[in-house]
Amino acid sequence: MTTNVLKIEQLSYSYIGSNRVLDNLELEIQAGERVGLLGPSGCGKSTLLRLIAGLEKPDVGSITILGNLVSGHRAMVPPENRKVGLVVQEKALFPHMSVKDNIIFGIRKEKNKNKVVSDLLEILKITSLSEKFPHEISGGEQQRVALARSIAPAPKLLMLDEPFSALDQSLKNELYSEISKVISEKQITILLVTHDVDEAKILTDRQLEIADLQKK
Repeated sequence: MTTNVLKIEQLSYSYIGSNRVLDNLELEIQAGERVGLLGPSGCGKSTLLRLIAGLEKPDVGSITILGNLVSGHRAMVPPENRKVGLVVQEKALFPHMSVKDNIIFGIRKEKNKNKVVSDLLEILKITSLSEKFPHEISGGEQQRVALARSIAPAPKLLMLDEPFSALDQSLKNELYSEISKVISEKQITILLVTHDVDEAKILTDRQLEIADLQKK
């Protein structure tokens, strides 16, 4: 039986003093799906991920993760209890922590924390960086660490918010290969936000335009 990881119904959101960014949006993602969300800058792609992650509260509508209502109908489950991971362009690593400690930070209940971390370091080819600090490694390496940190807690849904837009094409191609390997090995459900159609086709199985998800 296919599991519904994410279900969004009649979701609308407006920033204070502005027009609606998202209007009556509907979306469903099944377990194991890799979904690419496309659209121009300013169309609400990143806002949608923040709403799913619990960093913003919708004006109306509901968000359900694994059958549990997390936003809407007076529900507002905090981000740490939503079982989702979010990787953004800015990386947001803890500067005072080593690569290894950054990755292990979000793992709360896993007994074999060190093995989880060592496996991810190996898959993403950053084992040699485990004791280094963020300022000592390159942008591409920092993005690998950010990805590993988001995957380490075994999220039910991993959201990627244009995490490669600041990287050159050769580095992007290398990361695409490594990320695809991680996704396959860990059987992770993916929601990728991008304006790059080619990137979406490489990393996802289903591509959607955010405008098409909103009922006028």
